[in-house]
Amino acid sequence: MKSLLPLTLAALLLGGPAARAEEFLDQLDLVRELYEEGDIGGAMTELEFARQMLQERLDERFAAVFPEPPEGWRAGEVQRQSGAMFGGGTFLERSYSEAAGNARIEARIIAGSPMIQAFAAMMASPAMIASEPGARRVRIGRTNAVLTWDETTRSGELRFLVGGAMIQLEGSDLTDGDVLLALAKRFDLRAVEELTGG
Repeated sequence: MKSLLPLTLAALLLGGPAARAEEFLDQLDLVRELYEEGDIGGAMTELEFARQMLQERLDERFAAVFPEPPEGWRAGEVQRQSGAMFGGGTFLERSYSEAAGNARIEARIIAGSPMIQAFAAMMASPAMIASEPGARRVRIGRTNAVLTWDETTRSGELRFLVGGAMIQLEGSDLTDGDVLLALAKRFDLRAVEELTGG
């Protein structure tokens, strides 16, 4: 998987507010000054602050790719979750709920995580997809996805890769799995590819 740092740095410097870009550059100057003074520990600490600034900016960009709710649905704010359980990286989530019903969808974007490689291996193996109960391959444009649907519980999951990220939708009390597919098609997939260097 390609590193997100160069693309994130470009996004920060070119697309962010000038004040925030200036703050980031000042932070890098401080890292360099501490390094040149021989304060390696201090430089590492300040470099971590700079990395956090990049991560926050990247999260903001990823948050913008979540779609607005379809007609008859409402959506919560995009939430950033800890990516520790996924081996690090970006982990954002947004909840969608039917305005006049109990249907609910949890949509997630995961980037920079080792688990993405494992899912990519599964996507490349029709036998692995077939071994998953209720799973079938579907397409979102030219992108392959795995849709798992349980008619008994009326719940399902849709997973697919875009660039270096995985998008996952989990739904409950749905009429069918096509509801997940319809919401997935509303994501700004081109932006996801640009953010991950896909």
